Amino acid sequence: MFVPLFGIAQTNNVSSTFRVFPMPGKSMEFKKAIMAHVAKYHTTEKKWRIFEVMSGPDAGAFQFNEGPSSWEAIEKSPSNTDAHTTDWDKTVEIFIEKTSNVGYSVYNEKMSTVKLTDYSNHIIITHMYPSPGMVQTAWSIVEKQKKAYELGNESIAVYNVMASGEPHIAVVRRLKNGMKDLDATPAKSMPDRYREVNGPDSWAGYMEDYSKSIDRRWSEHLMFRADLSSK
Repeated sequence: MFVPLFGIAQTNNVSSTFRVFPMPGKSMEFKKAIMAHVAKYHTTEKKWRIFEVMSGPDAGAFQFNEGPSSWEAIEKSPSNTDAHTTDWDKTVEIFIEKTSNVGYSVYNEKMSTVKLTDYSNHIIITHMYPSPGMVQTAWSIVEKQKKAYELGNESIAVYNVMASGEPHIAVVRRLKNGMKDLDATPAKSMPDRYREVNGPDSWAGYMEDYSKSIDRRWSEHLMFRADLSSK
């Protein structure tokens, strides 16, 4: 979707994700099965970082992140073995109600205020869906927000979600100090910070561009589950 994110050189900035929804009443069995499966098959090149979705429309789901990698490495990555697939089907799948499609997210260093692998245990993801024909304007909005985020000392990682159904921008706020970061109010509001870095009349222009270029958005809170993830 967002061509400016890519260069000719391959870089390790692509993560693949999918979400699963455990069957009601089978959460404990699901978690035990995941830990056993990960210990068997995801301790080398196909490591998983697993998040629990704590709020939003997918609350209760678990997100599996693999990578970061490059497109070339993803293409050449060995397929799951029969043993892996059989183990998943017989020990994990039996506790899953539904699974989402696999998605690809490309980290955009230029738009972000935090390094790709500078992770945190709690994250807030805002999913932004550009209106038709307004992709470049949507990206310019995100780019102009960066300095305002920096002024508020916010750790923001920006991703292009592509080749994964409806394309969109994912703006991930990493709560470096945990949930208490949501209580911390910067000395200046976002509109004030935005005006400071982009000009005194810039916020009105931002709101106008936003209303035209962003069709819709929604957000959610995810918590990293180190106990379930690859070691």
